[in-house]
Amino acid sequence: MKSSTTSALLSIFLAFCACQTAVASSAPAALDSADVVWTTPSDNAKGSMPLGNGEVVANAWVEAKTGDLMLLVGRTDALSETCRFMKLGRLRIHFEGNPLANAKD
Repeated sequence: MKSSTTSALLSIFLAFCACQTAVASSAPAALDSADVVWTTPSDNAKGSMPLGNGEVVANAWVEAKTGDLMLLVGRTDALSETCRFMKLGRLRIHFEGNPLANAKD
């Protein structure tokens, strides 16, 4: 009985993995129309791009005046007393010369 149960669970798992692989391979083409693209610098954090991995989060933008890369960094467990997400710091990265001056889309 134990062997047949294990065999059945293994078959279900393998079928699930096969379905996930098929879905994952077709997903990028279906999602291309929903891509969000920033083509111009922002004046402030209101035009930032959200970044994160589920624990560390950031809002990133390039200041139009200076060309500096700006990051507001936070964590998903950094909450205020009113349960709002808090940013823990701001990071400014300044480049001497524009590394993206000759970049092409």
